[in-house]
Amino acid sequence: TEWKTGPTNRLHSGTMPRTADAGRLSDVPPFPTRRSSIDGGSAMPTPHLIIVEGKHDKARLRRLLTDEVSISCTYGTPGTDRIEHIKRMAENAANVYIFTDNDPSGRKIRAILSEAFPDAEHMYTKKGYAGVEGTPDDYLIQQLEKAGLEDYIIYPPPSPENESS
Repeated sequence: TEWKTGPTNRLHSGTMPRTADAGRLSDVPPFPTRRSSIDGGSAMPTPHLIIVEGKHDKARLRRLLTDEVSISCTYGTPGTDRIEHIKRMAENAANVYIFTDNDPSGRKIRAILSEAFPDAEHMYTKKGYAGVEGTPDDYLIQQLEKAGLEDYIIYPPPSPENESS
C-alpha cells in the first residue's frame, strides 16, 4: 500500500512523524506536543490553532492533523472564561482558524469568535453535512489545504475500492 503524502512528503503515525525516503520509510524525531499549560501540556509556540465547537469536531480533525496544529473547543456557545482560555492558547499561535458547523448555533459561535479573533481565518463545512464531525475526510482535507495547512495533514491511505489494478 502506498501512502499519499503532502508537499513535504511527511507521513505520520501516532506521535512519530515519518518521511518518505527513496521508497522506504525512515523515522525522524517526534514533534513536540503543542498544548497550552491549561490543557495539561507546555505552553510552547505552535504554528496554528483551530477553534471548533466540540470534542467530536476536535477528534475528527485530530485524526487528520499532526500535533503541530493545536485544536481548541468552545464546548457550545463560549462564555467569557472560555474565550479568555482560547485567547491564552492563541497567544502562542502564529495563525488562528475558526471552523464551526454550518447551522444557526455554529453561525452564532462563529460571530462570537470573529469578534474575539478578528484576524482569524474562517473554514467552512458544506450545507447538508452534519457539522464538522459529520464532514467527509476528503472535504475536510480540501478545507485544510485551502487554509494552507497541507504540511500538517495526515493523509489517510487510499481505500481499497479507489485503488486501480
